[in-house]
Amino acid sequence: MLTDAAFATLVTLVLGVITSVIASVTLIVTKENRISEFRQAWIDGQRADLAVAIATANAYFHIRDVERKAACINEFFAARTRIALRDKPVGGEWTKTLIALDKLGKILTAGVPNAFDILQATSIVTGESRMPLKMHWETVKSGEPFYRRFKCGVVCVLATLAAATLFLLVLGTRLTQKADEKAPAISLTLNVR
Repeated sequence: MLTDAAFATLVTLVLGVITSVIASVTLIVTKENRISEFRQAWIDGQRADLAVAIATANAYFHIRDVERKAACINEFFAARTRIALRDKPVGGEWTKTLIALDKLGKILTAGVPNAFDILQATSIVTGESRMPLKMHWETVKSGEPFYRRFKCGVVCVLATLAAATLFLLVLGTRLTQKADEKAPAISLTLNVR
């Protein structure tokens, strides 16, 4: 049979564990939010550089000034390099986009490009870029896989601890009631003569 002191200690211990689990979850959620912010900034950087590469390629066709054309080429390849630097070194998901950008770069530097070739090449760059961008956006939206699994596990642990606490409270109440029932009743009667 649990004494009142042992019961109180047990309940305090369970509540302490619940509190520490909640604190851990708070830390993990904060970390997940930071990672999502970094991933979103990464996505925004890729989009911006893809837009710069496509816009400079389209502008290049309409520019007649040689110096401005050279500036367009430099801006295009700087954007292409930033995109490549964000990709994984081996087996990157941006390989098809980078190949399409390289083809577009060859069109721009091959002499006098025609508008159809540039339009076709920029369409390929846009098409190849959509899937990796969408995939990363879905990860930001739904959360990092590790953190999703962790949060699910924590919910299970919290539910188990809550059930254990409820069980202990009910058990303690019943034990207290049984102890009260077994205690001898003291009655006071007054004899008045």
